[in-house]
Amino acid sequence: QQQQQEEQAEQQAQDKQQGQAEQHHHSPEPRFAYIVRLLIDAMNFNFSPPQFAAEGGHYFPVIKQDPARYVRPVAEKFKRWLAERRPGSRVFLLTNSHGDYTNLIMNFAWGPGWRECFDLVVVAGQKPHFFSASAPFRLVDRDTHLVLPGSDQGVQGEELRLGSVVAHGNHQCLFKFLSKHVDAPEDALRVVYFGDSLSGDVQALAKHTPKNWTAVAVLEELLIEHTPGKEHADCELYLADAETASYLGLAQESWGECLSSTAAATRSEPDVSSSSSSKQETETGRHVWEHVLLTHSALAVAHVESLAHTDSVLHTFASEEHTGRHHACCAASQQQQQQQ
Repeated sequence: QQQQQEEQAEQQAQDKQQGQAEQHHHSPEPRFAYIVRLLIDAMNFNFSPPQFAAEGGHYFPVIKQDPARYVRPVAEKFKRWLAERRPGSRVFLLTNSHGDYTNLIMNFAWGPGWRECFDLVVVAGQKPHFFSASAPFRLVDRDTHLVLPGSDQGVQGEELRLGSVVAHGNHQCLFKFLSKHVDAPEDALRVVYFGDSLSGDVQALAKHTPKNWTAVAVLEELLIEHTPGKEHADCELYLADAETASYLGLAQESWGECLSSTAAATRSEPDVSSSSSSKQETETGRHVWEHVLLTHSALAVAHVESLAHTDSVLHTFASEEHTGRHHACCAASQQQQQQQ
């Protein structure tokens, strides 16, 4: 009888456990989970790469119909500036966009011969994994923008030729390609990378690449950020169209400054001897993105083209000569004033 009671108790425990599992399985999904699914579906519908060729979604067809409405052509001065730096060095383009969309944007922004201005073009780069993973490069057809048959196994950096268009890849193979085609010892080679994503470009590069890789952050919000006692109006590094500055100004009124608080920034800088880093950040009004800039990038500019408008030496954030809070503007402005 005792054994029978124990068996009944064990069976009841098993039934209870199974009932709880079934109840959990059929329980309502977490609150708002359906909204997440809708957002993911909307993103895929509008931005999934196959939608470009299929004329699907609400994004690609509009861009293809009127690129002038959304894309600003690259200034001729900047093209000359970049061309002047090609002798003795190599210039590559790395983007997460797929080949067909990249070709559309670059054809309009740069011109039909844009690929000849780069020694290597990397599309579908899958950043930030490009800097942390080891995916192989795959050759891309320059006309169809599709991965070439037979390149599924990938190609190594040493096998790439100048002028190639490739997909995926990783920073180690890219460095091998650059070192092969630059007349300099590998230990003396430096890579300067410009990126406009603080997480996918700047932070990922600083975290996963060697010290001979340097990130320059491109952050258009710098157009409306202000440093106490400094004016950006006359600084050539911050030249930009009034329309962009006006739009960002309206955004700032709604969301606030992205880098630092104006009210906090007007106070004096904290005592560097203070042992409390959190106290320093509070006193300076530093936001998380300013911390990312100062920690992971060498410079920050509002627009890459602005570099073609100055001959001044720009000091990095780590340099003792740098006097700006979170950008290169102040150092350049001061040197220009001294020269005048």
